[in-house]
Amino acid sequence: MGFGLLCIAVQLSYIGLEQRLLSSIEPAPTPAREFATQMTVFVVLTLLMAISGRSVWSALHAGAQREQTLAERNQQLRQEIDRRELHSRNWRAMGSI
Repeated sequence: MGFGLLCIAVQLSYIGLEQRLLSSIEPAPTPAREFATQMTVFVVLTLLMAISGRSVWSALHAGAQREQTLAERNQQLRQEIDRRELHSRNWRAMGSI
């Protein structure tokens, strides 16, 4: 729904620009203003990329920790299974004597 409204707003503004209904009352921007605008955009995008990179790194790190925990738990379970199988074999061997 939000994307549809955005598309409609863009279309209406395009039609308004075509028919000269929307005209700018500001003078052309100075080179200093353009530079400031471009630097602001650059800094904001750099911060967003840094935040995104940190988020990905954090997710990968958490996944690696969970994988390590699961590997340790699987090893414990394997040892318990082996111990029980040995106990079961010993019990059967005692019963056949």
